[in-house]
Amino acid sequence: MPYKLGDEISFCWAGDRAVFLDASQDRYFCLGRSTEATFRKLCADEWSNVTDASSLVDLKVINAIEGEGAPLKAVNHVKPERSVLEEKSGAPARKVGIVLETAFAVASARRRLRQRPLLDIIKRRRALKPPSDGADTSATEAKLELANAFSLSRRMVPLPSICLSDSIALLDLLARRGLAADLVFGVKLNPFAAHCWVQAGDVVLNETVECVRRHTEILVV
Repeated sequence: MPYKLGDEISFCWAGDRAVFLDASQDRYFCLGRSTEATFRKLCADEWSNVTDASSLVDLKVINAIEGEGAPLKAVNHVKPERSVLEEKSGAPARKVGIVLETAFAVASARRRLRQRPLLDIIKRRRALKPPSDGADTSATEAKLELANAFSLSRRMVPLPSICLSDSIALLDLLARRGLAADLVFGVKLNPFAAHCWVQAGDVVLNETVECVRRHTEILVV
């Protein structure tokens, strides 16, 4: 029987383990070894070797579908090569407008995260995300400049830094200017940790390359 990933389920391979994110429940999890072995077969297109996938269905990791199945795919995203935080000078921000806009965006993002579930936040990001601008040089430069201004202005906002709310705030600023970027969620094991950042192509806009590369992408919005 063919299957597909469950609704709002995404996964990655972190080392030798499959790690899952259920966005509808705001939950990361791993499978037991025997259940993971079954999942590996589905990922390797070994449908005929799977006699019982009921445990995966019960966990809502997969759903049965009609027709032909296809291998279950882990998230695959562009690996970052550059970071705005590591390329700009770090001179103090002097434009009051961008500082106020940053403060409002951060406070608004934090409020939405307190009041709304993660899935609503993700759906809103998908709806508001501008069309891709591809290799448009002027758009790329505009993203870098705005990300740098956001980083400098963020230091003047007296709220603790939280990766998700700060990333959403930066994406809000980008979207208002018609600039597209990805919200990327990543995980690592031993010990487990989750993180998120904003990325445009191979450029990280609000994190260092070293930090991002310690995590494996599990969801890209």
